[in-house]
Amino acid sequence: MAYDPEPTVQEYTSYSSIVVEPHADIVEIEQGNSNHFLEDVDYLFYILENNFPLFYAAERVLGIDVAEIKASTRLVFEGGTTSDNNGLFFHMLQNHFFSNFNGFGHLFMFDENFYHTLLAADLEPWRGILDNPASHAFYGVATNQQAAAAEIEIPVFPNNVQTQIIEEGRIAHMHISTFVHTNFEHDAPIILEFFESVADYEHLIIDIRGNGGGSSGFFDNLMLPLLINEPVVYNRYNFIMGGEHVWLFYGDDSPDWESYSPIPDGLLNSFPLLLPEEAEQFTHYSRMTINFEPSENAVGFQGKIWMLIDERNGSATWTAPRMAQYTGFATLVGAPTGGGGGRTPLVAVLPNSGIAVYFQGVFSVDEMGRNGYEYGVQPDILNFEGMDALQTVLTLIAEGIY
Repeated sequence: MAYDPEPTVQEYTSYSSIVVEPHADIVEIEQGNSNHFLEDVDYLFYILENNFPLFYAAERVLGIDVAEIKASTRLVFEGGTTSDNNGLFFHMLQNHFFSNFNGFGHLFMFDENFYHTLLAADLEPWRGILDNPASHAFYGVATNQQAAAAEIEIPVFPNNVQTQIIEEGRIAHMHISTFVHTNFEHDAPIILEFFESVADYEHLIIDIRGNGGGSSGFFDNLMLPLLINEPVVYNRYNFIMGGEHVWLFYGDDSPDWESYSPIPDGLLNSFPLLLPEEAEQFTHYSRMTINFEPSENAVGFQGKIWMLIDERNGSATWTAPRMAQYTGFATLVGAPTGGGGGRTPLVAVLPNSGIAVYFQGVFSVDEMGRNGYEYGVQPDILNFEGMDALQTVLTLIAEGIY
């Protein structure tokens, strides 16, 4: 399973709060006759231009001109700077470049806490890239207290799964607040017991509104296999640009469980919503076919499954409704989800300042060529006027529309 540190809700707008302050002990570099900051800016743009596949999508979603933003950002540093202060460079880069993207495509700079958290995860090649003298100088070498804090697991949420019987013997409702991985052990028996108790009900409502994500294994392992009676197959395509940097993460020795191959002739033309200029970026692809088998503890549910979604869903709670809709597992009701998709984001380090950058390396699409960051997941049934998703489902049930 890919590591996703989940600092907040996994929707692109959530990451704007991460890029706040670098290490308090700002480190200065002797600039001499060269502009170290301009070198870092050029390196950043080189890495992103060859490995970050979501610039076109960002322009469409955010209404920005990426070429203009890059040109104006570079112009700021072309004449040299009056300060060699890396902390000032961090804030200038944030203000002139990263703030325009608001975390779209997981594109942001690390703050101190996120740097030490991901470093402590000890996952290669992420750690090997982050663990370098320049980044240590900028973010600080973790003190014992920081190291201990970085190793603390995300807490277990005791009331994460809330259940209720709306109509005895007929309609059951389960709300799940987060898919965080640390709740697996705690929530698994609660979910199984509830599913067993309502196995003969006509309607099961799975409510993930407000759930910002976590691990896709929550839905894939704790829920789906208990409710299906036949195998379920789920397909998706991931495309990458094939820059040198991306192969550190997706090469033969990488921890990613997908295998990427050169794109065969004609494949890109089979996705009607994939724009030609976007498709031209890609050099390799992965076709994921995921097979889900009923669990040995499957409850034999034969009724109707509804899934309630909203704009706060992202990451793993973007993947779950997308899979449910694609396979026909559940009918989606509510509002379109936030963004998501791809794999664990990549990291790069600016060589002079040591500033670490996060960004998505995969362009993940459905069978139409829609990427998750741009389109989200559209519900099968939008909320009825003046009603929330639960009220809408109960109205549909009462009127026999299902």
